[in-house]
Amino acid sequence: MTALTTQESWTLTKPSVRGASGMVASQHYLATEVGVSVLKDGGNAIDAAIATGLMLGVVEPWMSGYGGGGYLLAYLKAEDRVVQVEFGMRAPFASNALDYPPRR
Repeated sequence: MTALTTQESWTLTKPSVRGASGMVASQHYLATEVGVSVLKDGGNAIDAAIATGLMLGVVEPWMSGYGGGGYLLAYLKAEDRVVQVEFGMRAPFASNALDYPPRR
């Protein structure tokens, strides 16, 4: 009995894009357009990212919004340092676990 061997060869490519004055990418073209307009109006990358994120909350509210959390790492060139902003999800300080009984 001889062994059967198979061989697969995959080539994966993605288009690349380059920009000289900044770039914005998002899941929805309208959010991307908002971020680009912020850059064109003189805003920085952080301004554009925030505007893009807020617009995603409008055009895809089921995927984005105020309830989300994450981290932002930003390099501040003028100060030659990196800053981190943590925006994790948090329950309101006045919330009470007894207000949310488990379902039965």
